Amino acid sequence: MDKKSIAGIVIVALIFLGFTFYNSHQQKKYQEQLMAYNAEQARIQAEQDSLLALNAPLPTADSAAIAAAGERLSGDSLQAQRRIMQFGELLAAAQQAEAEEFTVENEVLKIDFSTRGGQVKDVTLKDYTKYAPRDERNQPVRLFDPATANFALTFYVKNGHNNVLVNTADYTFNLVSMEKDADGAQRITMDLPVARDAVLRYEYVVYNIQSPARDYLVDLNVYLKNMAPQMASQTTIGIDWRRPGDKRRGEAEDGFVVAQLGGFQAAVLLVGDDRPGELLLR
Repeated sequence: MDKKSIAGIVIVALIFLGFTFYNSHQQKKYQEQLMAYNAEQARIQAEQDSLLALNAPLPTADSAAIAAAGERLSGDSLQAQRRIMQFGELLAAAQQAEAEEFTVENEVLKIDFSTRGGQVKDVTLKDYTKYAPRDERNQPVRLFDPATANFALTFYVKNGHNNVLVNTADYTFNLVSMEKDADGAQRITMDLPVARDAVLRYEYVVYNIQSPARDYLVDLNVYLKNMAPQMASQTTIGIDWRRPGDKRRGEAEDGFVVAQLGGFQAAVLLVGDDRPGELLLR
């Protein structure tokens, strides 16, 4: 083999090795670029998925529930505002307040009160039982049915150019105090705020056997404290006092009314601001 052939073979081999090296280097660079490209595409796709997830609408059921809750909230707020505009802030709050029930007893009576309407809900006579065969006389006499007993005063208060009817049975009074007098009588005071510094006050007095002529009596003193500026021009205050089967309603005109309910007589005296009216159960 001559020199020219050997030189040709060497040159071809060098060319082949160079091409192989170059191609290998380019392939490695291509793979690196491809991996970088794929990583960038994955990052962009992840960002797009995150944005889509953030902007995606809530499921239909949740959206409907949220919309319904918003409507209820808006409706409740609107009704609350209407009540405040119609009755004033204090009376509107008294309409929605939770009632409290409590019991007062003496030796002969058990009396259940409710701050809703500031009224007596049930009266039980301790020394008497319902008529029954002698060996079955174990049920005490109850004078009221708590579910249907009702006592309320009705009057009008001023609200701009309009007069608003107030029925005390629709409002929750504040229990102010429960005290015992020196003679043992228990005094329960409940207030219905009508406006700033103006309240309708009920003061019940439950006597005991130390006053035997009054131990079956419950007095109700009604105070109209600073109410004159709040009340509309009227000459009467309505009284609604009844239980099932009784329909006794009256009006306190010129400050006095007498009504009959079952075996009880109600004598109500309503007089001016800061002076009591009185309801006697006889």
